Amino acid sequence: MVRISFFILFLIGFNLNSFAQVVQSASAAATIVSPINLMKINDLSFGNISVNSYGGVVSISPAGTRSINGGITLPNTTGQVSPAAFSVSGMLGYTYSITLPSQVTITNTFGTGGETMMVDSFVSDPTSTGNLGTSGSQSLNIGATVHVAPNQVPGTYVSISPFNVSVNYN
Repeated sequence: MVRISFFILFLIGFNLNSFAQVVQSASAAATIVSPINLMKINDLSFGNISVNSYGGVVSISPAGTRSINGGITLPNTTGQVSPAAFSVSGMLGYTYSITLPSQVTITNTFGTGGETMMVDSFVSDPTSTGNLGTSGSQSLNIGATVHVAPNQVPGTYVSISPFNVSVNYN
């Protein structure tokens, strides 16, 4: 009799455990966002520069302000002076990262040409992260520094290959 009672209790317990399983459902979803867009407005231009036998550097800020160091003077006829300017657009309120080049070489395209200058120390406004805010767009301005050699050969110096700026959603 004890065996039968034990067997019945065992079956009841097994039966209770078999109803302990619970099933729940979940949905799958994805949101496709509009791609981020980067449109160039202006190229980076340091304007007219005069150099003596010492050489030096000319920097342009993202706001378009030029500064000099070394044997550089800035003529009264400034020429075209502008930071590189872009328009970034995309999803409202999204933030994005900004990647700038480390350096670019500009080459003399006047006369015999071939002479070069190095452009580096790229800076941007906004700095490393932008915000598309409530309008879904933001201006991105980029400045840099050009290194002018002593007695640099006169001419128009241009980057043979354009420099790349990239933006990506965070």
